Amino acid sequence: MTTLTFQNKPILVTHYQNQIWFTVFELGKALGYSDHSRNVKSIYERHADEFTPNMTALINMQTNGGMQKVRIFSLRGAHLIGMLSHTKVAKEFRKWVLDILDQEVNGKSTKT
Repeated sequence: MTTLTFQNKPILVTHYQNQIWFTVFELGKALGYSDHSRNVKSIYERHADEFTPNMTALINMQTNGGMQKVRIFSLRGAHLIGMLSHTKVAKEFRKWVLDILDQEVNGKSTKT
């Protein structure tokens, strides 16, 4: 796992399919939800039809409770969650995610 920083908070990201992905917990933490996982899961469930397989996935991950299926979101998926979120930091979060996405795209395009 890698750590990024949003508003002076460490946000753990995982690498999946050679891209940066956020767990529901880390995404909820970044967006300022008190119940990090539940709020993001709720947003996703209400709008699941708007997400493509390239935006979210269920993967097996080691957690404090052992190996479990965990929902993760790509940068595009995290941006959509941010669009659907109404927290005070959602607007700034969306910009932050797009900046990371731009860096990823520019970094990959210069390598090919």
